[in-house]
Amino acid sequence: MKDAPEIRIDVSRSVDAFSRLRADWERLSDADPFASVFTSWTWQSAWWRQYGSSMGASRQLCILAASLTASGEIVGILPTYLSQSRILRLLPVWTLGMVGTGADTSPDYLNPVILPRYEDAVCKAFAESIVGLPWSVLQMDDLGSTARFRDALVTALDAAGIHYLTGNSAEISWIDLPESHSAATAS
Repeated sequence: MKDAPEIRIDVSRSVDAFSRLRADWERLSDADPFASVFTSWTWQSAWWRQYGSSMGASRQLCILAASLTASGEIVGILPTYLSQSRILRLLPVWTLGMVGTGADTSPDYLNPVILPRYEDAVCKAFAESIVGLPWSVLQMDDLGSTARFRDALVTALDAAGIHYLTGNSAEISWIDLPESHSAATAS
């Protein structure tokens, strides 16, 4: 078995990261078989402009980018954000969630976008990095039905001795449609 590549995680907290990462994000989305419209650069950046940045200091962007240490090539992106609330108006609580969740949106299948050949190493690096971020509550809603990121996160939480709950709320059904209406009626 080939050795796992060495992965470096960089965390960007500025909105400029969306613009800076666009080309890599789109390249990864095109290559990732689990990417969806909700993990796209377009959805994520539009959601942040509409919902994330409008909340001011109570929401802080936290985009994780995974690069190969040897070459610097970006091989994974995980957009998250920290949001602050208060218990009894005194105690601050920071929640880490996925960009695209919250407000009045209900996305499906949120996962990091990853170059498939680096999936295991990147998921592990993202999960270990998340454990080290300054959150009180980790709320990873609307994760995709594949186990790749979720399993790495559970492993990292277990290793850190952090209690967690997991569950599935529903499975989304779909129908594959032909590329065009004329192709469907021609047969």
